[in-house]
Amino acid sequence: MKQDDLITLTIESQGVDGVGIGKCQGFTVFVPYALAGDQIVAKVDFVNRKKSVVFASLKEVQVPSQNRVEAPCPVFGKCGGCNLQNATYQSQLQFKAEKVKKNFAKLAGIDIPLPEIVASPLQFGYRNKIALPVSGKKGKVVLGMYKTGTHQVVSLPNNDCLLCQDWAKKVAVLCQNFFNESKIEPYNSKYNSGLVKHVVARFVDGQLLLTVVATKGGAIDYAPLKKQLDRNWAKWGLYENVNSLGNNVILSGKSNHVDGIEAIQSEMGAIKYFIHPDSFFQVNTQAKDLLYKKVKEFVQEFQTEVLLDCFSGVGLLTASLYDESYDTFAFEIEPSATQSADQMKIANNLVRLQNVCGDVLEQLPKVICKLKEKKTTAVVDPPRKGLSPQVIKMFSQNGANNVVYVSCDSATLARDVGLFVQDGYSISKICCFDLFPNTDHVESLVCLQRQTN
Repeated sequence: MKQDDLITLTIESQGVDGVGIGKCQGFTVFVPYALAGDQIVAKVDFVNRKKSVVFASLKEVQVPSQNRVEAPCPVFGKCGGCNLQNATYQSQLQFKAEKVKKNFAKLAGIDIPLPEIVASPLQFGYRNKIALPVSGKKGKVVLGMYKTGTHQVVSLPNNDCLLCQDWAKKVAVLCQNFFNESKIEPYNSKYNSGLVKHVVARFVDGQLLLTVVATKGGAIDYAPLKKQLDRNWAKWGLYENVNSLGNNVILSGKSNHVDGIEAIQSEMGAIKYFIHPDSFFQVNTQAKDLLYKKVKEFVQEFQTEVLLDCFSGVGLLTASLYDESYDTFAFEIEPSATQSADQMKIANNLVRLQNVCGDVLEQLPKVICKLKEKKTTAVVDPPRKGLSPQVIKMFSQNGANNVVYVSCDSATLARDVGLFVQDGYSISKICCFDLFPNTDHVESLVCLQRQTN
């Protein structure tokens, strides 16, 4: 078998990244966008003879899997935004539950039952945020999505992404016209040149926050864009983020307010909250509400007397978990996020909440040492990289009775849960939430209880 050969095979399974896996001539073959049950023709892209592994591209589906559907997006398979849009939604949910189970077995050595997974209320049009790289040439600007594993921008037909609603298309069209009419040079990653790198937009409850990411501050006259924003939205805010770094980071440092509203103000139930351009906020609003509701159910089931919310960000999850029956401490290392959390505390009169700014490794032991006689529940919702071993050890050493772990990466979650189990915790509950339909990503929720001797 060699590069560019055409091979015929049956896809037997899918990896945790959604890639189809089959066997051919003694090799394990990985084929993106192929589904378990497909009989396909694929073109060999790369052969690793030492590992008997082949990476190939899907060329033809001869006999489709019973789970295969026609992907509605015309650039599916080119754009890197989705990789499961060609699968039935029920099979997507099954795949994600199995992915979590596989990661726990492989990375933690723990055999868990196939977890329950809660479907997203919307399978398309669910995203409240979009980040579009800017490419092309001066006067011929292109906004789109990166092709998987590259910096090549794939133009979205009619500037329309099916994971968002019409607001995103409108933003893309307005920005593209503005850049072209103003003769603004788009960024070129190869030469690290040009002025505009990304357009980032968030839309919640009729309010738009738009951030233009530029390599140099103060070089753009936004007057024409502001006029267009005014014509299309009653409440909008415009920010500029200066990022001259030649890496994959979209937003760098502080975003500077240009005009309009400074934050989206909305409500989740009885909780008033505020979203700034750099605020963490789940991209799927309706599914996020289901997730947060379940977290609170678990906290209450533990008969919590003190709640410790670690990596609390701007405090939306903290506020949703707040209850007058227990004290709440929220820990966040970023000062601006803590300021937003304090703003939310005042707006909602959360008198039994204390926001603590600082490294959780340093600040949490100072609090938890005073709570030895109370039932404490720690909620952790860390970045994708998960928790450090030092943080996990800190929980076990300081005696948090229960830990509720929220994660968008089941691999780092499984790794961390394995360490918790080694340190004397047991898994009491696991469930998953599909916050990212048509992709291989899944949000997971694990409850851990400290074992008493």
